[in-house]
Amino acid sequence: MTITRRHRRAFILAVAALVCGWTSDEPAAQIIHGQRPELTQGLTFMSWDVSGKSKFSIQEWHFPIMIRAGVAENIELAVSAGAINAVGDLNLGDEQISGLTDAKAQMSASFLDDQLLLSGGVSLPTGQKRLSEDQQALLTWLSSDFLTFPIRNPGEGLNLFGQFGSAIPVGQWVLGTSLAAYLAGKYEPYDNGREYQPGSRLILNIGTERIWPANHRLTCDLLMTYTTDDKLEGRAIFRDGVQFDVRVHGLAAFGKGSIEGGLRYILRSKDRQPGADADLIAEPDKRHGDDFRLHAGLRIPAGKLVSAWVSADAKFLAANDYSETSPFFEDAARLTGFGGGLDFTLGPRSRAGVGVRGWTGSSDGALGLGALDLSGIELIQHFTINF
Repeated sequence: MTITRRHRRAFILAVAALVCGWTSDEPAAQIIHGQRPELTQGLTFMSWDVSGKSKFSIQEWHFPIMIRAGVAENIELAVSAGAINAVGDLNLGDEQISGLTDAKAQMSASFLDDQLLLSGGVSLPTGQKRLSEDQQALLTWLSSDFLTFPIRNPGEGLNLFGQFGSAIPVGQWVLGTSLAAYLAGKYEPYDNGREYQPGSRLILNIGTERIWPANHRLTCDLLMTYTTDDKLEGRAIFRDGVQFDVRVHGLAAFGKGSIEGGLRYILRSKDRQPGADADLIAEPDKRHGDDFRLHAGLRIPAGKLVSAWVSADAKFLAANDYSETSPFFEDAARLTGFGGGLDFTLGPRSRAGVGVRGWTGSSDGALGLGALDLSGIELIQHFTINF
């Protein structure tokens, strides 16, 4: 099989999407050649019920929009923005976080017959910051490892990012590498007036993919993330451990349908915290247990312009290394999800889709609340049009 230019281009942009952090509601695809822009709109509603020593629920709406346009041959501009509304009845009243999320603008260019990619951009601080104490409690649950909210942080400071990537044929495979850097800006996350600077990130991705003549494909990726110190008013207070993220995804096509499956394994080393002399040292125990995820999906035609899909997902979180008496202790957790939906071709330049997914699970202990029963519902909608 000959490795085509389109194959290399699609793979290198997929590698770039992993590193640049576009969410599933903000899809990244190959560079648009020409001037015709594309608009993608999504909507996700996620609701979780948590039962343990206390019982409460949390809901989040996320409404992202992305516009992509080819501004010159092999050069693309992508701009994305979104809105969020999250509500939780954690205390006597409802806590709420609502408003815009941070906006992104990114320019990408491919060279040497689409074997090289250069990309750079900015994340503008349009999201909500300076959260109150009640909103901080809500944010703790939005960002928890064992729930699946689409937006885990409503806003940060001015962030800059750049990326270099390459994809070359090696036999019947395409091998891709990508190196990205995120420079995080200062901001005030809470209403206490204290200035905080998240650690900047350096992300290395190595991936490979093979596509067979029948359009079967297998993709493997390894991402490694290194983070610098988090600082509060200029003083180092924390550093995330090095993270390794392994992803494998396969797809087998048959006629107009397909079956796909994938797995993901996330491992984080020990974080760093202040020692006796204020320098950051490795924490005594790992704060984050290993994260293992499985996914399977089936897509079949349901009409001339309609396709149906069903999916199954599982997520397993191992207990961290802290003792059960520590406020940082989190025990093992499990989640399973089953869903389905329809995708529609509305015309030669537009398509849309809807779906629903149900979640159930449990945690053996987290956030000092003991064992927890978890149940969730997820509603999904998307629409894309080429002008």
